[in-house]
This record gives sequence, C-alpha cells and structure tokens, in this order.
Amino acid sequence: MEKSIRKEIMTYAIPGILGLVANSLYIVVDGIFVSKMLGAKSLAAVTTVVPVVEILIALSLMIAIGGGIHISIQKGRNNLEESRYYFNQGFYFVIGISILILIGSMVFRNSIVTLLGATPEIYEEALNYFTWFMMFVPFFTLNYALGTWIRNDGKPNLAMFAQVIGALANIVLDYIFMGPMKMGIAGAAIATGLGPVIGIALLLPHFIFKKGDLYIEKVRPKVSYINDILVGGLPSFSIEFSLGLMSFLMNLFIAKSMGAEGLAAFGVIGYINLILLSVFLGIGQGTQPLVSRFYGEHDIESIKEVYNFSVILSIVFGLVSYGLLLVTRSTVIGIFVEAHDTEVIALCFTAITYFFFSYCVTGVNVATASIFEAKHSVLFSVLISLFRSFIILVPMLFIMNGFPNASALWLAVPLTEIITLPFSLILWNKDFKKTKSDFKLHESTSNL
Repeated sequence: MEKSIRKEIMTYAIPGILGLVANSLYIVVDGIFVSKMLGAKSLAAVTTVVPVVEILIALSLMIAIGGGIHISIQKGRNNLEESRYYFNQGFYFVIGISILILIGSMVFRNSIVTLLGATPEIYEEALNYFTWFMMFVPFFTLNYALGTWIRNDGKPNLAMFAQVIGALANIVLDYIFMGPMKMGIAGAAIATGLGPVIGIALLLPHFIFKKGDLYIEKVRPKVSYINDILVGGLPSFSIEFSLGLMSFLMNLFIAKSMGAEGLAAFGVIGYINLILLSVFLGIGQGTQPLVSRFYGEHDIESIKEVYNFSVILSIVFGLVSYGLLLVTRSTVIGIFVEAHDTEVIALCFTAITYFFFSYCVTGVNVATASIFEAKHSVLFSVLISLFRSFIILVPMLFIMNGFPNASALWLAVPLTEIITLPFSLILWNKDFKKTKSDFKLHESTSNL
C-alpha cells in the first residue's frame, strides 16, 4: 500500500472511530449510572428501550451517509454546487422526519414500550426512560448527520471533537441529574438528550458561517434528491438497523428464558458490543468520504487498498478485544453490575465468553458492507446486513433456544456472523470484478 493512501486512510479512520465510540458512550454511560445508582431492574428497563435508540441511529446514518456518499462523489467529479445541494436536501429532511418521529412516539409510546418486550416489573421505568429520551430525537438525529457531513467537508477532526465533548458532557450530566438532583431514570434520558445539543452547537457554525464547501442555503425539497439520499444510505441503515433488530430479538428470547436478570446481563453485553462495534463502524464511516471520492474518480485500486486495510484492522481489533475481554471480564462486568447481583454477574461471565468469540469475523462482515455502501453498491451491502440480522439470525435463535441450557442463546449471534462471512467475501469478489470492468469500459468510451 502506498504510504500516501495509508496516511489518508488513517487521517479519516481514526477520527471516525473515536467519534463513533464517543457517540456510543451516550447510551453506555446511561447504563453504567443506571445500574450503579438504581440497580439491575432499572438497567433491564433501559435495555428494553435500547433497540429504539439503535434504530434511530440507523435512520440518522441512512440520511447522513446517503447524503455524504453523493456529496463526496460529486466532489470527486469537481461539482461543488451539486454536492452542496445534496447537503441541504439532507439537512432539511432529517429535521422534518425527526419532528414527525417525535410526535408519533409520544402518541403511541405505551404501545411501543409494550411491543419492545418490557415485563410488568420494569414497564413503568422503561416507559419513563422512553418518553424523556424521545423528546430529544431531533437533536439526536441531527447531531449524527452533521458529524458525518462535516467529515465529507474535509473536517474529520472537528467532527471527532464535537462528538467527544458531547459524550463528556453526557457523563457529567448523568452524574448531576442522577446523583445530587436525584432525577432517577428520567435524569439518565435527559442527560443523553442534552449531549447531542452540545454537539450541534459546536458543529452548526461551520455550516452557518460558510467555513467550507458545504453551507446552509434555502432550497425547495426535491423528491429525486431525497430518494437518492435514502437509497444511498439504505446500506448504512441496514448495518445499524441489524444491531437494533438483533437486540430486539435477543431481548424477546432472553426475557422468556432468563427473565429480568437475563435482560440485565444482555444489557451489559449490549453496551460492550456497542462500543466495540463502533470501532468497526467508525472505520467504515471514517473512510467513506475517501471511498466515495475514489469511486467518483474511477480509482478501483485505491478502493481495494482501503478495503484490505479495513479488513486487516478489523481482524486485529477483533482478536485483541476478545482476548482483553476474557482477561478483564471481572473488571468490565463490575463497571455495570454491583457485587451483590451475583446471578447477573454469573450470566455476564458466560455471555462474554460465548457472544464475542467470533468478533474478528464480525469486523470483516461490517467492513465489507461498509465498503459496498461507500461505493454505492446498495444491494450487496443490504444483503450482508439481512444475513446478519434476520435471514440467518432468526433461525439460529430458534435453534439455540431449543437447547435445554439457556446459555446457548449467547451463541446465536457469533454463529450467524461465521455463516455470513463466506457470503460477504463472495459478494466482494463479484462486485470488485464488476466495478473494475465498468471503470475500464467508461475509460475506453471516454477516449473515443
């Protein structure tokens, strides 16, 4: 790999990783404070709402990455006015759709919390957390979108800075609201909502005061552009949605077989998974502006170099993180669970061993889906996500649930990732050959 390409990858990937890890802390920090200050039952209540949060992230990324892909492709073609038009269409759309979601979630909140699988003993707290969190949906979604678009405007470090500051503010506010102010589970939700408000305050001036190629202008909504954005972001939605769907399905099976203690244990696993998965997603989202630009420039070899580097990085991180988890299980679990919750601790020990053993494979699947998304190979990216979240996972959950030992459920996700891997690699090989052929055809046609 050429040193210049590697340096450019790291310039975008590192801020992308740190930024997404920081964003994931909004949810994880809530879990830590809720568990420590309110107990395992309250942690189970928050865990039931987490799939909604993950689906909102998926929607945010759908619009953000969908717009970002077209922004970078147009930049690669030196069409700055068109790239700016995509930005503004996405900007107004994400605000509008977020307001509609806020209204709908307030009207149907009781039904939604019931559908999420909240058991009677945790229902009221789950409803309370859901209600307060959803009040901040417009800020939550816009913060994700602006962080992505500012990377597409060549400012990855500013995106990272805003996301880290927002996450740190969330930690401080969690302590204040749940500690001295004794606001309970509502305080956790409000703190999580205020973090993105701070992030937006740091990012928005870049677009208001025209500090880059992208800035806010008045535009009329155009269905064709919105459609381009949504189709382009569909893979990103499917990647993140697969996490939300996985959490939802696991919640249902675990609640039935292990009860509130099992949900609390899965909450811990879910938080660890969210942080580690953010690294894989950060690699993909961080390098998206590069891949989209290379695609616009018809530079297939640079795309291949980014993919190979992403895969190697993901495998190394997956192996190292699993090893560290095995060595530090007691410490990691202790961050979330009090010593007297012995049943939850025992479940967490088993779950960590089983759930993360194929994490390096997860990294390869996510890297492959992300590269497809960045180069606008929508179908292949969505297929990988469907394999991971539904096509293979659902039968695997029923199979594992059939074993007399409920711990077999922890194996459903890693086995799904292993089965998905050969499909991912076959699709990558097929897509690479097709893209290379298309670029050669375009080059020969242009030379006529």
